[in-house]
Amino acid sequence: MHTYTRPACLSPASCITLIHTHTHTHTVTQPCAHPPTQPGSGREPSVWDLQTGWPKWGEDCFVPRGRDGSGVGTPLSSPPPPSLQARLRSAVVLRGRCGQAQIPPSVAAAAATAAAAAWRWGQPLTDPAPRLSLEPPARPVSPFGRRKASGAFGRTLLPVWRESSSFIPLPDPARVQLRKMKLHTVYQQLKPRPEEQLPSPAVSRKPGDKKVRWVLLIMTLTAMGLGALLTQLLLWPRLRTPQEGTQPLPNSICEDPCQIVLVESIPEGLTFPKGPIHPSISQAWLDLMAGAQRSLDIASFYWTLTNNDTQTQEPSAQQGEEILRQLQSLAPRGVSVRVAVSKPRGPQPQADLQSLLKSGAQVRMVDMQKLTHGVLHTKFWVVDQTHIYIGSANMDWRSLTQVKELGVVVYNCSCLAQDLAKVFEAYWYLGRPDSSIPSPWPDNYTTHYNLETPMELRLNGTPSQAFLSSAPPSLCPGGRTPDLRALLSLVNDARDFVYVAVMNYLPIMEYSHPRRFWPAIDDALRRAAFERGVRVRLLVSCWGHSEPALRPFLMSLAALQDNHTHYDVQVKLFVVPSNEAQARIPYARVNHNKYMVTDRAAYVGTSNWSGNYFTQTAGSALVVNQSQASGLRTQLEAVFLRDWASPYSHELDSPGLVEGHSCRLL
Repeated sequence: MHTYTRPACLSPASCITLIHTHTHTHTVTQPCAHPPTQPGSGREPSVWDLQTGWPKWGEDCFVPRGRDGSGVGTPLSSPPPPSLQARLRSAVVLRGRCGQAQIPPSVAAAAATAAAAAWRWGQPLTDPAPRLSLEPPARPVSPFGRRKASGAFGRTLLPVWRESSSFIPLPDPARVQLRKMKLHTVYQQLKPRPEEQLPSPAVSRKPGDKKVRWVLLIMTLTAMGLGALLTQLLLWPRLRTPQEGTQPLPNSICEDPCQIVLVESIPEGLTFPKGPIHPSISQAWLDLMAGAQRSLDIASFYWTLTNNDTQTQEPSAQQGEEILRQLQSLAPRGVSVRVAVSKPRGPQPQADLQSLLKSGAQVRMVDMQKLTHGVLHTKFWVVDQTHIYIGSANMDWRSLTQVKELGVVVYNCSCLAQDLAKVFEAYWYLGRPDSSIPSPWPDNYTTHYNLETPMELRLNGTPSQAFLSSAPPSLCPGGRTPDLRALLSLVNDARDFVYVAVMNYLPIMEYSHPRRFWPAIDDALRRAAFERGVRVRLLVSCWGHSEPALRPFLMSLAALQDNHTHYDVQVKLFVVPSNEAQARIPYARVNHNKYMVTDRAAYVGTSNWSGNYFTQTAGSALVVNQSQASGLRTQLEAVFLRDWASPYSHELDSPGLVEGHSCRLL
């Protein structure tokens, strides 16, 4: 242990001792050249050099003695380096009172400096025990509660009191004042040079200090988290752009006088001896254009409305050509026309779109192949955000006269039209150059009408619930029900029957390579028949482009019904006959319907029923729930039963058909 004592320089018969932990015991005594001062003499503060902390009266004040206490050692020629002195002075500060004398900071600095000198140059010497000392605790403790063995100034001196009968006693008043003296130590983490490293003591901490610090840390972090949450809740809505602003929650009840009309395209030469007859799709489109006053938005797969597009000379193309002429007349009379169309993968006629551009319409091509590896297969119109059409018909003259199509037109129903307009706005956004699918979509694309919270309205006076679904899921902004989920929900909710009329029914990923099994819809139909005894009827188209894999899947589904199981599942193929001239029309003479009707709801969509149409291809559908016996659901059920019982529907095991059909599966 190193000990350095000043017996006569602080106050009468008193001293300060600095004790440092070490493996050896060394004591260096510094005698003062001046005689001890008496109490109240006032000389004591004048003997210290404020700059260096060393006595002013010569080198004999720092004369180390020998081990035996006799003789005089070699005087110290110079004080420690200034940088070490500065660190020593800032490491220890003693404050207090001893009698009437104020202990100056220089005294503490000198004591600390002397301690360094004792450690570096001192010799062991027997000396009386000190009255007052600065002593380290038994183990070094960091100011943060963790033990560490730091450098010379990584620890703090701890004031302690000591008394010894061998030392000259203080007068009683002075002794009492000295014991009452308040000593303080100031910790400062210093980084001395390697050559100036000194072993240093540490400060002990109370056992509860660590717990208090942890509590303070947790409280601070909690306060910061609450502050961030409040900032997001209060300020974030104000910082978002107007386009992303939150849409006000609309009234779930639509008060508009909505009128819904089922429309069809019946191919030329096709007649039904029984059943309902509905307005044609071509006439419905002409009526919508005639009533347009402000805007017309069309989402479509492709455009071939003229004979030139198909390189044919068919008189039946006149209906499509008339539609194109009426469309070209809208922009000149002040109606905004916008067309969102799927970007073609290969050569495709563009004459119709070019003519629309020249008339003042706006056209954007949506590259769904890049965005979702699919196509824009949807087919709908939005007029003045008040009237809509949605269904299976493409912007193709053949869809008006040579292909069997079905859709619905809703008039004077701004609630439904504005919701469908959001779907169009999503396509319009994706038609910009270098666009990508947002995640998440901004709020102005979201909807409040979906499977869980449908719109309540009256269609032709019948209380109804309706919503619009969309595909694929990545094109469904907040609140929009994915098309597949809506379809499966209707099948699962059916209790009596499920009637389906589609062009393609394939439980596979039809356009994936390699192909994968995709039984989502097929499983739902089988489960409805097996678990709930639902009557299932499936009417699938058969034509020259039917997939050969279609037949075994249909046979498998139909095999559920036999005389032993009593499961009521039936499957038929619908074939549109054609004469020699009609057979030469490319991609015509087919039932292109895409709808489903149950005992509770009607579904009118734009997608074929195979995996890619719900996971990669853009499509949409109108879902209407009606419990009463009249309305759209009842009308759609009547259309299905008419087609099911017609001579154009055939059993899968039919022996064959007369000439004049192009079905590959019979």
